[in-house]
Amino acid sequence: MIATSATPWNAAPSKPHYLLWLFLLVIAALAFLAGFLRTSATQDEVGSRYRSVVVARLSVASQSYSFVVVKFLRG
Repeated sequence: MIATSATPWNAAPSKPHYLLWLFLLVIAALAFLAGFLRTSATQDEVGSRYRSVVVARLSVASQSYSFVVVKFLRG
């Protein structure tokens, strides 16, 4: 049998820990922004067949990342 999944802790993070994780999430968001800017600037270097795949990769990754951020902010 598979046990139900639950968080292994009940305590909320302290304010410094929360701010540290929030800082790291902001840095990761800036890295995604840099990836989008680089993708838009270098689209001519990718073959026309694969341009949509490059944009889709970043889109899916940023959607997953935004889901993680929302879950983090909601606690």
